[in-house]
Amino acid sequence: MYNTVVVSIKAVRAVGAELARRIVQPILIAGVILAIVLLVLGGWLTTKDELWWILQFIFITSIMFFALLTIAVLAILRYFTPLQNDGQKKAVTNFVDKLQRVADTLGISNFVLLFRVVRDVIQPQEKTFIEQVTEDSTTLHTDFIKLQKLFEER
Repeated sequence: MYNTVVVSIKAVRAVGAELARRIVQPILIAGVILAIVLLVLGGWLTTKDELWWILQFIFITSIMFFALLTIAVLAILRYFTPLQNDGQKKAVTNFVDKLQRVADTLGISNFVLLFRVVRDVIQPQEKTFIEQVTEDSTTLHTDFIKLQKLFEER
């Protein structure tokens, strides 16, 4: 019993870490691009007048804060990601792809999806959100076939 719970928690942690990575990655890329643009703009403005150094100082301070925040977020993600071999990484990636497609179909945002997975890690339930979604999606097809047959009998 204990071993299956640990394995289930590791699997849910792996899925949650992959979801978080997918949410954070575009934000980090946009932040790096914005930082480069601000540094170039600030550098150009400082050639026009010395007072622009005040704005450049604000840009540099903000970029340093963003860099520290980025390091902290990546460290937290690395801490919560369980060790995985290549097969497990590929399986987690494929599972998260499918989970995101189901969530998109149902209109569940990535943030809500991540919240539900993190909640399952912090506060384990008898059935995790992922287990419930996968079970419902597999039984949904057969339930719909049965429903169609009920309407055919009329």
